[in-house]
Amino acid sequence: MESHATIRVEGMHCASCVGRVEKAIKKLHGVAEADVNLATHEAHIQFDPAEVDLPKIKAAVEEAGYQPREAEAFGVEAHQHHADGSDLQRRFVIAAVLTLPVAIVSMFDLFMDYPWRNWMLLTLTLPVMAYSGAPFFSGALQGLRHLRADMNTLIALGTSAAFFYSVAATVQPGVFGHAAHATHVYYEAAAVIITLLLLGRLLEERAKNKTSAAITKLLSLQPPRARVLRDGVEREIDVDAVAVGDVIVVRPGEKIPVDGRVLSGSTFVDESMLTGESMPVEKKEGDTVTGATLNKS
Repeated sequence: MESHATIRVEGMHCASCVGRVEKAIKKLHGVAEADVNLATHEAHIQFDPAEVDLPKIKAAVEEAGYQPREAEAFGVEAHQHHADGSDLQRRFVIAAVLTLPVAIVSMFDLFMDYPWRNWMLLTLTLPVMAYSGAPFFSGALQGLRHLRADMNTLIALGTSAAFFYSVAATVQPGVFGHAAHATHVYYEAAAVIITLLLLGRLLEERAKNKTSAAITKLLSLQPPRARVLRDGVEREIDVDAVAVGDVIVVRPGEKIPVDGRVLSGSTFVDESMLTGESMPVEKKEGDTVTGATLNKS
């Protein structure tokens, strides 16, 4: 008999990450299906408990370079999303405040005749690289350990090349055949790239949180129980236990538990939660109905 499990997978940032996690799980003997959602960071797995268990699945996710966690309740998960968003916002704000003067000084060639110019740029850029850009570099190192390249690898290579060349030009300008005050550096390139990428991730995280909250509110409208007619007897079961082909009895004033088709009877259904239309819609035999809408009569 197949079992179902949901685990939270941390460390995913793109579609290629989703593909790697799904591939790692599906390679396990006994796994029938694995569906990984980037928006919710969850993996929904169908497996045969006689051949594979949850610890083995989590171990496969870890070997792929990601962190498996137990799926959390919505309140805990929402709190975690808020904490992650706050950390991302803090990193972005620090990067933006430090990057702005670096960009202005570099773009307008200010203080070119001052020997301390490059040292000032180094001082401002270092926290952007070490703190704000830390998630990109840790992701790149993790990918390197698992012999894979992703977006973090590209970011780390590009910004590191610009930064460490600039450090070398600042510390030993003579190596590049220039006087100290005339050595060209690329601190602004590294700082601006990290800042803009953090802004993108911050906007993406906020969009995902809003979408998840909207979906959760929509799902909360669905009644938790359904009255099913089986073998001529009505019995109440959990909505999750309703199977395709079940006959469901919906009394006046009750919510329709799942999507379906009217087999007998006629009624008016309040579908305002879907359409915004306050007038109930007539339903008769053969018409389709939507879960969480209200049976009026």
